[in-house]
This record gives sequence, structure tokens and C-alpha cells, in this order.
Amino acid sequence: EEILKVEQKYNKLRQPFFQKRSELIAKIPNFWVTTFVNHPQVSALLGEEDEEALHYLTRVEVTEFEDIKSGYRIDFYFDENMYFENKVLSKEIHLNESGDPTSKSTEIKWKPGKDLTSRSSQTQSKAGKKRQHE
Repeated sequence: EEILKVEQKYNKLRQPFFQKRSELIAKIPNFWVTTFVNHPQVSALLGEEDEEALHYLTRVEVTEFEDIKSGYRIDFYFDENMYFENKVLSKEIHLNESGDPTSKSTEIKWKPGKDLTSRSSQTQSKAGKKRQHE
């Protein structure tokens, strides 16, 4: 309990640094798509269409819930793009008493004919698998 209180206190103190980091990252072209494509675990989950959509990702924020033992939310901020209407996609991870995670995500409002989830299944059956990590 005490450790969590200290951690919560320092998380609040670090917010200005996270804000500054976010401002600096915003100046680096294609930062987030490059980051995700070059991360071994994340890139294994990405199809080529996913990678195209990630070119519009401008900011990622993680917010811990007030009771940090209960979970956190990840917000993905996107520029206007050809794939979906949402400006922000969120995923919340909730931890129950035993520490087991459950999650819920923003419903993606796909633009007509641009649903990457249906494309991926079609592409996968043609190509056989998702993008390989290099």
C-alpha cells in the first residue's frame, strides 16, 4: 500500500516531464509508426494495413486510474485519416482483486470500405501471415 502511494505521488510529479516529452516527440516525423514497427512484440501483431494507419498516430498517453492498483488507460491520438473517424482510440485495462486483467476499447468508426479488421482477415488468407519483424 505504502509503495503504491509513493508511486502515485511521483507519477503526478512526472506529468510535466511527460508533457515535455510528448511535445518533443510530436516534432519527430513518423515517430510512433517507427516505434511500433521496430518493437519485436508489437510488430508481430501488425499487418501492413495497420502500419499504414499508424502513420496518422500523433500521440500516445497512459493514464493510471486514481486507485493505481485497479488499472490504466492508453489513449492513441490520430490525425484525420482515410481509415476511421475517431480522433482518439482508447484501451482501458482493469485489474480485479486477484490481479487478473480485463479490457475494453473504443469502438472504431470505420470509414466506408476502410475497415482494416476485415481487410486483414482477407489479406491474411491470401498472404498467409502478418508482417514479419525485420
